[in-house]
Amino acid sequence: MVPVWKIYSYWSTAMAALWLVGLLPFSPLASCVATLTGSIFFVMAGGTLFRPIGIFIVATHIVPVILLRKTEMNIFKNFLIFGVYNLALLAAGTNFKEVYEQVFRENPRTIREYLSQRGLV
Repeated sequence: MVPVWKIYSYWSTAMAALWLVGLLPFSPLASCVATLTGSIFFVMAGGTLFRPIGIFIVATHIVPVILLRKTEMNIFKNFLIFGVYNLALLAAGTNFKEVYEQVFRENPRTIREYLSQRGLV
């Protein structure tokens, strides 16, 4: 099981929520676009693009992009946050490559399995 804090998609979604309530001074659109792209790759590589789990994963990544679509794409500040994310992983004794290798190994087949793997149910 990969905890949600180790997955950058959740960081970008949290940043989108913070931006929407006025607590983040820059738009996380660049991070949200990057994680949407990654989610599409993930479900395509797992062969689940047109299954309920694949649709669910992509849909949950599309929502923040839609909500932020008219905001400025601040690549530099989003890149800095990605750096902080990687430092957090390093402090926890892991790295981006190890986290996502585990995510790909534990490719969920159902929405319930996906939520369970993230400790959300």
